[in-house]
Amino acid sequence: NVTWLKKQRATNRKRDRIAKMMSIVDPVPERAEQWLNEEIFPEHYLFVSDKEATRKYTCTKCGGNSWTKKKYKNYQMTICPKCGAEVKVEKKNNTKFKYANVIILQAVPKAGVWVERQFRAEAWWSPNGKKIDMHENIRAIISRGENYGKVYYGTEPNAEEWQQDWW
Repeated sequence: NVTWLKKQRATNRKRDRIAKMMSIVDPVPERAEQWLNEEIFPEHYLFVSDKEATRKYTCTKCGGNSWTKKKYKNYQMTICPKCGAEVKVEKKNNTKFKYANVIILQAVPKAGVWVERQFRAEAWWSPNGKKIDMHENIRAIISRGENYGKVYYGTEPNAEEWQQDWW
């Protein structure tokens, strides 16, 4: 019983130290999602349904939807009839998915450290539009003048930035 209590107190102290270290990290920059949208996931799709006599389409760039008599081939690059943006035709699937691993380096001057934050960025395209999510998995706290640091892993899969527990 005494050993178990000692182990519990040590675990609680470690959890508090990690929480204190993570509290100094600034939030993700506001322009990160815009950067992902423009640089990592720039493509847009024109979802086309051929099930009726007239083809219905939805553009993920402008959200415009209507019908057309024009025939499209799957994965053909074309121009959206509503907004004029260059889009790729998708006829077979109702959704498209893509992911990328992204690293954000942030300076924390008040603590004299750098934080390397590793994210899994995910993008979904559907007739409802485009959605981008970022899930942080790993943080490395690197002291000034060092090339390496302590690595902390997120314990919750697909957690939002402030919902993640670190260990």
